[in-house]
Amino acid sequence: MSRKINTKKINYKKRAFGLIEVLIAIAISGVIMLGSVVVSTNALRLVKQNELRDSASGVLLRSLELARSPIDFSLRSLQGQARTGYYSLQINSDGKYQLTSSLVQGEISSCDANSSYRVVQRNPDTLICNQVIVSNITPSADAAVFTNFEIKSIVVYSYLGQQFSDELISYRKELGAV
Repeated sequence: MSRKINTKKINYKKRAFGLIEVLIAIAISGVIMLGSVVVSTNALRLVKQNELRDSASGVLLRSLELARSPIDFSLRSLQGQARTGYYSLQINSDGKYQLTSSLVQGEISSCDANSSYRVVQRNPDTLICNQVIVSNITPSADAAVFTNFEIKSIVVYSYLGQQFSDELISYRKELGAV
C-alpha cells in the first residue's frame, strides 16, 4: 500500500493572535472586572447606609408621634420651673414603645453603646440613638387658656465609625393649663 503524503504547504504568512495581543486582552478584561467589583462594593455599602437611615427615620417619627399624642404621653411635668424635658424612646417588655424621662440634660450629638438614648444596636458598627426634647413655649400671659409645646426629636446613628444626625420639630397645643 502506498501512503499519500500531504504535500500542501503551510502558509506561514497568515496572521494569528500573538502573545502580546492575548496579554492586552487579559489586561483589559482585568481592568473591567476590577471596576465592576469596586462599583458593586460601593453600591452595597450605600444600600446598607440607606437601610440604616430608613430605620433611624422610623425611630425619629415614632418618637415624635408618641410625644404628640395626648393619650400616650403626658406633659403634666412641664409646668412651673421645669419648662424643658428630655426623653428617650424605650421598648417595653410587651414590645411597645414609650418615652421615658432621661437624667441626661442637653442635646445629644453622638451615639455609642453606653448612651442612655440608645434605641437599636444591630451590631457593634450600627447604632441608633434617639432623644426627644419637649419645651413649654407658652407665653406666661396665655398659660391659663392654652399651653404650647415644641417637640424636637433628634436621632443620631452611626455606621462604620461615621456619625449621622437628623431632627424633626413639631408642636402640640393643649387647651387649659397643663
